[in-house]
Amino acid sequence: WNASTWEQTDPRVDIIAMGRILHDWDDEMAATILSRCSRVLPSDNDHAGILLAEQILNDDHVGPLGTNLQDINMLVQTEGKERSLPEFKGLLNEAGFSHVEGKRTGQPLDAILGTRRQIGTKMENMS
Repeated sequence: WNASTWEQTDPRVDIIAMGRILHDWDDEMAATILSRCSRVLPSDNDHAGILLAEQILNDDHVGPLGTNLQDINMLVQTEGKERSLPEFKGLLNEAGFSHVEGKRTGQPLDAILGTRRQIGTKMENMS
């Protein structure tokens, strides 16, 4: 995946969905990808956003076990890592997404939604 592609094609969309992309990259590249995503969203739509399908580590990075094992795999195979919800929030906030929610799905991938401001519906909070 080439993060520079979107800058060259300049698509206009209201939401971007990405799965298992950010965990391949270190924080610097993940921030670059998210910033480029933010730039292609319409500036006149506060509800435009990004939906990420990634595994979410517990805040203390201890668990869930499957996510910890995937984190080790990322360390060995790529420049990336699994992240906690506060880490996703930091990256998304830096890219211009001021409202970030996460939800554990009970499936292999969890959901993180970032928008420029809060929208009417809320994802169930993580415990």
